Amino acid sequence: MFSDIHYHQYASGVTVEDVAAVERSITDYCLKEKVDFCVFGGDRFLSHTPEDWIRMYADREQRYRDDNGIVTFSLVGNHDWWAKSPTAGHSNRFVQELWHDVHPNLVIMDKPGTYEHVSIPGVAIHALPATYSFDWSYFKINPNTYNVLLFHDLLEGAQIDVQTGYRAPKGVSLSSLDHAAFDCVLGGDVHLPQPLPFKNTRGGYVGAPIQQSRRDRGDRRGWLHVTLIEGDFATKYIDAAIPRFVDAEWDVDTHNGQLPTSAEVEALTYERYGESCTGNIVDLIMSGSRSVLDNVSGEYLEKLRDELGARRVNPPTKRVTSSVVIATEAPKAASPVAEFEAFLRSGRVSVEGLDVGRLLEKVTPIVTRLVGGS
Repeated sequence: MFSDIHYHQYASGVTVEDVAAVERSITDYCLKEKVDFCVFGGDRFLSHTPEDWIRMYADREQRYRDDNGIVTFSLVGNHDWWAKSPTAGHSNRFVQELWHDVHPNLVIMDKPGTYEHVSIPGVAIHALPATYSFDWSYFKINPNTYNVLLFHDLLEGAQIDVQTGYRAPKGVSLSSLDHAAFDCVLGGDVHLPQPLPFKNTRGGYVGAPIQQSRRDRGDRRGWLHVTLIEGDFATKYIDAAIPRFVDAEWDVDTHNGQLPTSAEVEALTYERYGESCTGNIVDLIMSGSRSVLDNVSGEYLEKLRDELGARRVNPPTKRVTSSVVIATEAPKAASPVAEFEAFLRSGRVSVEGLDVGRLLEKVTPIVTRLVGGS
């Protein structure tokens, strides 16, 4: 199972080609392991209205899996609804309505209900697409089959951020999905893979297979291999080979004003994240004197990128701890009368035949009354 792949061309440095490569690796894994079927937990795209060229990548990978005979149960997530509403359709509707004959192994689940495929006997996927709430009337439970509940929603208490440990204060209650009738309950929407503390069943969030931006640094990304055999439930998490976000913190003041070398950046990121900068997106977080931080050159960053083999090295995030402030006395503003005199003598206006001094004598009282100058 995989979920929340979010096809997009990210400004962060992650490309739509990266996303497609991850989905191709998921399909190839399914072929290698000879899985019975594949499940997608929702959110094929980041945008609710993806551009055609972005859709081509996603549809090509979906077709590749179908052409290779892998049955895929595909749930509709909140990002898949056009205009964020089920009433407006979804981004996989063309395949569902017009091309179902060339996608015989694709089951699109855009309504709550029980879904099966003729080539996968004994398995029922009970789908709860995004925006729908649990209701027993949606489902047909057969105790003689494997019953899998698939949902796309935020559960109260789900972990959102790995760095801070932040958990969702609100959301769908865990108890509303915790039923012994289901052999397992698997979810999409939350990007962090995590088991959920069910009491009557078992399952959790599969998480997302890509990192979208630096906010995801440190997060695990991949997909889940689930095994259900006569009541036994086992999972194996497979890490995706993707560009990851790493950072290195450096204080120039404690290093005598020196910027870090590529070897020092590599050591810092490995110490914090346990991985290399190679192929990844590196953020530098620098503190110290403004005179040093403001002069980090593009040539330095490019040299770091080359030596590290990084996807890119971003300009540093600056934490200025000291700076030199030069106080200067502001020039006194000229009075309105002085400015008018300078204008008359500037040559920009014709005063031919006039005595500028006498003219100023006449005009000064008027200007003073109008603007309060002297």
